[in-house]
Amino acid sequence: MEQLYFYYNMNISFNFPVSKHRFSLRCLPRDTLRQRVESISLDMTSPTWQSRDMDSFGNGIINGCIDGNHENFYVTVEGRVKSGLDILEETSESVSDKIFLAQTPLTKPSDELKDYCKTLLPVSLDKNEYDFVLRLMRELHENMIYSPGTTTIGTTAAQAFSQKTGVCQDYAHIMLSLCRIAGLPARYVVGLINGEGESHAWVEVLCNGVWYGFDPTNSLLVNSEYIKLSHGRDYNDCIICRGIFCGLAQQKQSVSVIVKSEQG
Repeated sequence: MEQLYFYYNMNISFNFPVSKHRFSLRCLPRDTLRQRVESISLDMTSPTWQSRDMDSFGNGIINGCIDGNHENFYVTVEGRVKSGLDILEETSESVSDKIFLAQTPLTKPSDELKDYCKTLLPVSLDKNEYDFVLRLMRELHENMIYSPGTTTIGTTAAQAFSQKTGVCQDYAHIMLSLCRIAGLPARYVVGLINGEGESHAWVEVLCNGVWYGFDPTNSLLVNSEYIKLSHGRDYNDCIICRGIFCGLAQQKQSVSVIVKSEQG
């Protein structure tokens, strides 16, 4: 068990003033069996109005609008999370979890992915779901090369698997596709990990009624080094910042993340 301090900052600059800027943010850690939010503070460009809500997956959302002209929009969230309280995220026997069996446009499997999954599937998954997912994660990690710039946010699991390169988003989408082929509900997760950099993506898989976190990019079980922000069917359900605005402007986004342990 660890207490993690986290800092997340996102800054968007516009080359010309924009107005009527509506935004939706998913940047708040959530409580699970594995983690508990101890404290949190939020600072952002002063909105005309702001509200907090929850989406259909239970993720916290900050909605708001800036009506006046502005050339910059920033959000800073920092706080402390007690992590490593359990090895699982939650238990579930909910029928609604079947939604995470359905493939999406980003996870739709190719014949190559289907054939690959068949080579890893045991004769029966009844008692071996967790072991199968663990093996799948390790095999996927060995077969992929982490290579920033070789994919985009629109790259599908099939495309990334075919070229055997990608980033954490691609590793997660491929693993989602494979788990769903095998009949296991699986969901995309966005969060933060110990260190400095940007946000990270991994997956959670429902194994015999229990949701466990798996990080195929690093071939690790999700542990006390991880802070979960949100989950959904794929990347599109977990985008940290969505927005629309009025104005003919180009935007440039920068993100800074710091996570560090405050106790052993």
